[in-house]
Order: sequence, then structure tokens, then C-alpha cells
Amino acid sequence: MRTPVSLGILTAIALVWLIGGLVRAALLILVPGTAWHIAGLSLADRIGLACYAQITALPAASLIGLCVSPGWPRAGLPRPVARVLETAALAVAFLALCFQFASWAEFYSTGGFADWESWLLTASSPMLLLAHVMADEPLFFLVVPLIAAAMLMLFRWAVRKAAEWPAGHARAVVQAAGVALATFLLMAWSADRSTRQFSPPGSPNAASERSVRALFVSSARERSGAWARLLGDLRDRLLRAEGVVDRWTRTTHEGAPVLGAGEYAARVNRARVHRWNVLIVLFESLRADELTALGSRRVVMPALERLAAEGTLYARAYAPAAQSDFTTTAVLASQYPLRAASFHPFPAIPPYPRVLPWDVLQPLGWRTALFSS
Repeated sequence: MRTPVSLGILTAIALVWLIGGLVRAALLILVPGTAWHIAGLSLADRIGLACYAQITALPAASLIGLCVSPGWPRAGLPRPVARVLETAALAVAFLALCFQFASWAEFYSTGGFADWESWLLTASSPMLLLAHVMADEPLFFLVVPLIAAAMLMLFRWAVRKAAEWPAGHARAVVQAAGVALATFLLMAWSADRSTRQFSPPGSPNAASERSVRALFVSSARERSGAWARLLGDLRDRLLRAEGVVDRWTRTTHEGAPVLGAGEYAARVNRARVHRWNVLIVLFESLRADELTALGSRRVVMPALERLAAEGTLYARAYAPAAQSDFTTTAVLASQYPLRAASFHPFPAIPPYPRVLPWDVLQPLGWRTALFSS
């Protein structure tokens, strides 16, 4: 007797998760820099982190298993419609696998898996990413799709073979996956119950994390696989980021300045104010060693070279953030960038006090303007 459709779907999910689990375990152990290689952990703790990584991959395995299951798209539908749905489902599975291995390729190259912000930036500027990858890693577009296609073919072959099994064999596969999941949960819980302390990777401070789960949630998930990183970002977005924004809106200042413009202007001694022109120029993505005074071997911008030679040059000034929108506002406001677990644009009317250059100059009679390219 052939396997029923519902049991076939569960069998497909179980096979995808089990086969994918072997691949994930191999990558965690063989690729340098993953959570498995965190210094100072015992073997039991490493296994506990690997179990968390396997558990967090279950939702993605369920999606891919559903997509490669041969029964559900055709159940009770005309053949053309069923064929379109089946093709669409396979395309979704292929894209999910491409994402997974593209994220692993990014980890191998940069030491970090792709997060929500990476994929949002990719969606907003796909051609820019394409040009960057083609210039630095041209094999990326060949290797990742080939690996994803090979894994999809393996999943598809295994699921089709399983569809021919007796129902008892299919139930055994599902039960094996259930036992594996229960084992991973038990081992993760056992590791989590330990009282050993850990320091976050790269931290020079004393140990601060008290369990494997806390270590996984705080930092190891960023080194445990594509799906662990994505789910971790989603957790932060749902549980923590909105709370940070809510605290901004509940500040007692309600966006009012600490000192009003009128009171500030009244306190200034106008006789000591020099009516100089004030010009603030911010360069986008300018490396320090583009100036000859800071290490460049060629003159790129002669006018800026003259300013550096005639004025005061700060050789150890550092950008407060890696993104332009955070850095620019921090420089203008003399405040560190807003920090949250995920990206949030600055509100039109921020609910916290801040002072910008024109807030200082306008009450004293300066006419101000801002130009941005």
C-alpha cells in the first residue's frame, strides 16, 4: 500500500531535516569559526550548541520538505494546475537552499552569516550586490546554485523513493525524526542546565553567560548556521527591538530640548560671537589612507590635501558606526547612534533631546542650510 498524502508530507519533512542535519553537522565541525570552534567549551557544550542549531533549522526543513513532497500539490487538482503548483513549490525550495548556502558562503568569506539587514539591503540594491560579488567572488554564482540544485535533487530523490515505501516504513522515518528531535531537545536542555560560565566570543571581560542556551541566544547563533541567524534576528525584532523604540517614546523629555532656543540665545554674550562662516563637509566612504598625510602614496583630492596641510588633522578619529545613516547623524548630533536589536529609521520627530549645528547657530542669527548628494 502506498503512503497516504499526509504521511508522505511528514515523511518528506523528516527526510529533509535528517539529511540536512548531517550536512549542517559537517559544516559546523569542518568550517572554521563556527560555534563548534568557540574556545573554552567542553565537548558536551559544543554538542549542546550543535543541538540548538539543528532545532532552529526545523522550520526551514519543514518548508523545504513540504515543497518537495510529491503528493500535496496534485491532490484533487487538474493536471496543468497541479504541475504549475509543483514547479512553484520546487522553485521555493531551490531559493531556500540557495539562501542557506549563500549564507554559508558569506560566513566562510566574512565570518558572519547573512542577517535580516543583509537581505533587506540585497533586495533594495540587487544590482549593486551583483557587481560586488562578480568583482570579488565570481565563482559564487556558479558554486552556490550548483550545491543548492544538488541538495534539491537529493531531497527530491529521497522523498520519491519514500513515497513508494509501505506506510509502516514511512511511519518509522517520521518516528526516527521525532526521536532525533526529542534527543536534541534533551541534550540541549542538559547542556543548558550546567552552571559553567562563558565569555561571549571575542570578549576580553570575565565570563558573563551562564548557560549554553544563553550563549546560543547571545552570540553563538550568529555562528551556527543560516537559519539560526535568521530566526535569532526575528526573535530580537519581535521581543526586544520594539521595546527599545517604546522606551524612546516614553522618555520624560518628550522630545523637548534641554535648553530652549530663546533661553540659549539670551545667555550668549553677543559681543564675543565671531560672525564666521561655518562649513561642515562630510565625505561618504572615504578611507583615511586616501590622504597622503595618513599613508596614501598618491594625491587623490588636491583641495582636501591642502586643507589637511593648513588646518588641524585628527589622525585617530573613528567613525561611530559602519553605516552612513548612523554615522552622519552621530557626527552632527555629537551623540552615539541609536542602538537596537534590528534596524529602525530615525523618526521624523525624535522623542529624545538632541542638539544639531543649526540649533546652535540659528538663534544667533546665522542662516543655515543642508545639502546632500
